[in-house]
Amino acid sequence: MMYSVRIFVMLFLIAVTVFFFGCQQRPERIPTTVPCQIIVLKDGIPQEGIDVSLHSFEGNGTLSFMGLTNAQGVAKIQTHFVNYKESGVPIGNYRVTIDKPVQLPPDGVDDSKLSGKELNDYLTKREAELEKIRVIPQWLTVSVSTPLKINVETKNGGELTVDLKDFPNKP
Repeated sequence: MMYSVRIFVMLFLIAVTVFFFGCQQRPERIPTTVPCQIIVLKDGIPQEGIDVSLHSFEGNGTLSFMGLTNAQGVAKIQTHFVNYKESGVPIGNYRVTIDKPVQLPPDGVDDSKLSGKELNDYLTKREAELEKIRVIPQWLTVSVSTPLKINVETKNGGELTVDLKDFPNKP
């Protein structure tokens, strides 16, 4: 008897967990989505680990659209809303930003102890060092300066291929 009560309690807890955490209900605010992918290459070679974001021309409120490139250079874009995500994006026009964050190794300088010209000179030097190792030109990382655009207009979705060789470090 005690054994069957334990089994019942465990099954009940599993069912409650699956119900509350395993089944995400689609929020009403999300429009229908269609497949969308962005391919990022450099001299024809797929680039892995590139963050890709789409920015709606119409504004999207609390929705965001993003993906990460895989070993084939393909980012399958997903629509995100709070804790919910769904494959694809709503039909529309988007600016595309791409980025691969890079970080400089620590240099032992405590910049909180610098001020004025000394701090400005230090930050200018670090930014120049960062530019040397940046994988993606900075102007492709900002939605107002990126020339990359995609029009997702059919049920088939949209696809854009970006080869970084076509984009110099400066616009």
